[in-house]
Amino acid sequence: MIRALFLAFDDLGDRRILAILVRSLLVTLLVFALLGVALGFLLKGFDPCGLVSSDDSCPLGGSTSGFGAFLLTAVLVWFLFPAIAIGVISAFMDRIVAVVEARHYPDALATARPLGLAAGAWLGLPHRCA
Repeated sequence: MIRALFLAFDDLGDRRILAILVRSLLVTLLVFALLGVALGFLLKGFDPCGLVSSDDSCPLGGSTSGFGAFLLTAVLVWFLFPAIAIGVISAFMDRIVAVVEARHYPDALATARPLGLAAGAWLGLPHRCA
């Protein structure tokens, strides 16, 4: 097990693994950027004062909805970044496994078959842990 840990640390220097990690980081950031833009559109015209009192009205304009979307997105990034990043990198799992098997386990690579996105998602569901 210790050997596998050191092999994993050694694999972080492989440019193919680094390329996959950078790509997954960029996709994760793109997901949050799109979420921020969507929140900006959803918050425009939203009336937070109407939630507290039916007498007051203070609908959000373009700049205030953008600022609110930025704040909400920052909070979501803080709490959800690990979960979203793991979800995104799991989409690249077949590529990572192929690189690791080619480098350390060439016999296993000869008989390996890709898991695929649907099967990988099924294996990642919480019911599998119970």
